[in-house]
Order: sequence, then structure tokens, then C-alpha cells
Amino acid sequence: MKRIAGTMGIVLSVLLVLFCASVSHAQNTQGDTKEYMSSSPAFTISYPADWVEQPLLGPVMRMRVAATGTTPFTDLSVQIFYSPLEDSAQNLAMGLRNTGTNVKMIYDKPSQLKDGAPAREAEFEWVRNGAKVNTMMLAATNGQGALILADLTSGSGRIGDDLKKILYSLEVKRVDEKQ
Repeated sequence: MKRIAGTMGIVLSVLLVLFCASVSHAQNTQGDTKEYMSSSPAFTISYPADWVEQPLLGPVMRMRVAATGTTPFTDLSVQIFYSPLEDSAQNLAMGLRNTGTNVKMIYDKPSQLKDGAPAREAEFEWVRNGAKVNTMMLAATNGQGALILADLTSGSGRIGDDLKKILYSLEVKRVDEKQ
């Protein structure tokens, strides 16, 4: 029953995204970083300025960038779901299983954004295109049902503090639910 509810949540998320108004975004370059900004739902995330935009991989993905000239690869994406924060790791695991194999959750724990807003952090080990990779995610909600999920995938093993800082640059504008 839980699996059916999760699957329905993802299907509904995709449908909602398809019917939502287009999202405006901008990229500001500040020194060695760029900032991706989305207006609906409102969030920002910073990443190294030399990373390059990549094609989006579906309707729930809002941005995707990759490090240039690195071996093994590193990439960052942000996706929007309409499901509870507690389900964010399971949502990502389902997506990873669609694109790879041997998906193992290393951990899934409560966390906080820089402003103290509740968040969820998880890390996965899995196989993508025959290579072992790790993906870390940070997810938070905007207070109106939108779940903003940032994930960073690297082929160099566990995600270190340098890459974790990129995920924790995520800022989500929360909307008062009682409006």
C-alpha cells in the first residue's frame, strides 16, 4: 500500500509540474560560483562557475549542471515533487532505480537548511552505466506542498564536505501555509 501511495505521489507530482506555469530562472555569476534562481517554487542554489548546464531529464527536473574536465564525473540537479519531506529519499531511490542498478541507501536523516528550515539528507551508492557512483540529496519544502530535492552524484566515492557545501547552499522561500 505504501509503495502504491508513493508511486501515485510521483505520478501526481509529474502531472502537477506539467500543468504549472512556466518557471522563470536566472543564473548570477559571483566570483567562483553561479547561482540558479527559480521563482515558482522559489529557491536558489549555488555551484562552481565552471560547471556547465546539462539537458534536463524529465518534467520534474528544474536544473542540471556538471563539473567540466573532471574524472570521475560530478553533477548536480534539482527536482520538484509534491510529496511529504519524509518521502524524499524514497522518491529519489525510485528514480535512481529507473536509471541504474544496485541502489543502496547509506543513510537517510533529518537535517536543516542554513536558515534552520527542516530538511532531509540522504546518501546512496549505486551503479550507473556500469560504474559505481554515490548520490547525496538534500530536500526541503516550501510550505505549500512543493518538495525541492537537490541531488549531487559523483563517481569518486562518498560525497565529501566540499561537494556537500554545494547542496547546503540550497535556499527555499517558504510560503505561509495559513494564507
